[in-house]
Amino acid sequence: MSVPVLMILRMLCLMFLVTALPAEREKTPPGVGVIDHRKQKIPLSLEFKDEDGRTRKLGDFFKEGRPVVLAPAYYNCPRLCTYVYNGLRDSVAANLRSGLNPGKDYQIVSFSFNPEEKTVIAGQKGSNYRKSVDTGTVHQQDWPFLTGDAANIEALNSAIGYQIKKDGPDFSHPSAIVILTPDGTISRYMYGVDFPARTLRLSLVEASAGRIGSAADSVMLFCFRYDDQTGAYTPYAWAFVRITSVAILGTLLLLIFLLLRKDKTPRNP
Repeated sequence: MSVPVLMILRMLCLMFLVTALPAEREKTPPGVGVIDHRKQKIPLSLEFKDEDGRTRKLGDFFKEGRPVVLAPAYYNCPRLCTYVYNGLRDSVAANLRSGLNPGKDYQIVSFSFNPEEKTVIAGQKGSNYRKSVDTGTVHQQDWPFLTGDAANIEALNSAIGYQIKKDGPDFSHPSAIVILTPDGTISRYMYGVDFPARTLRLSLVEASAGRIGSAADSVMLFCFRYDDQTGAYTPYAWAFVRITSVAILGTLLLLIFLLLRKDKTPRNP
């Protein structure tokens, strides 16, 4: 077979492979995502409606010493929001079993970024999720589902860097929850639809500056740091270096003490 024929056959095969492979789709449309606003405070004066139709300021849900999980979504979302809330619900339930209680140790606040949604759908959604965590344990004040007007929604989305885009009757939006300190400062974002219970717990303990959680959590935070790439707490090398250094120093001081004590011990004649 001649060289030109072989070249033509190779080109045809390449064209076939290119057309046969599905085009790679963007994970999120342009203009949709999260802009990292960590260490910035959100405006706690923004007003929303709770499930009973009462006007509430965001600041009403921020108590001294209590960190906050902020969960943006919309309640009639046909796809992603349900997975986000399911993941959050599972993590909350797991931490509840280990002694970290919403409403006591931390606060959860959900808000709809669809201004057309009202208190009825918010109440239904909130009741369903609170019951699915643990019936009778998590109450509306512990995990409220809020609705609001366009101006307050836009202001809150802008403050947390949450970018959405209207897509027909629905919205294109990222999947993330936001961990805030008791004064409303953004401490961390957790991305995706699966929020490991241990990672959420440590994020809340860290955001509270150690006011909640156990001694074991404090040790974990000393030895581990949150890795944005993996979305989990990973060993902190410098902490282990310090621990090893202190252990070595303590051992040397103990040896010196024992040697000096031995030298001072009177000998029998």
